[in-house]
Amino acid sequence: MPKLYCAIDIHTRSNAYFANMSWKSALFGSISLRNLVDSSSTPVPESLSPESSLYKEDGELVYKYIPAVGREMRGKADVEYAVFIPKEGQMKNRVVKRTRWTTDAKLMLDGMDWEALPTLHHVVGKLEQMPIFEVLGGMVVEGEGVADVGGAVRIE
Repeated sequence: MPKLYCAIDIHTRSNAYFANMSWKSALFGSISLRNLVDSSSTPVPESLSPESSLYKEDGELVYKYIPAVGREMRGKADVEYAVFIPKEGQMKNRVVKRTRWTTDAKLMLDGMDWEALPTLHHVVGKLEQMPIFEVLGGMVVEGEGVADVGGAVRIE
């Protein structure tokens, strides 16, 4: 799976969920979900449901990049190409045990600068620049297993 490293610090309460994202103690993002409701007692609204037409997707488009090693190779890649991961089949190894949702959700991002976030500022900074017109809510899905990305396909 494509990834960039960060520390994720999770705090849970009986009806709230908080996640802080940082790199070497530099806090660059936080998510808070308050007033969580269990989906077994109150169904997830269509605006938050992954099955909703708002979230219709066939899969994920990601970019694989592995930098080359060595000072003379700086800025060059050993591997670099686009990958498509079909949604179908990703859930076969995952078991959902509990889903909670809320419309009381907040997101904070701070791209900082090169000194505070040398490996992440270019990503977090761009995410921070994206306008957030409305936060519909959020979900906490508890379960076991990981996504099966065995169907990933290299795009030439």
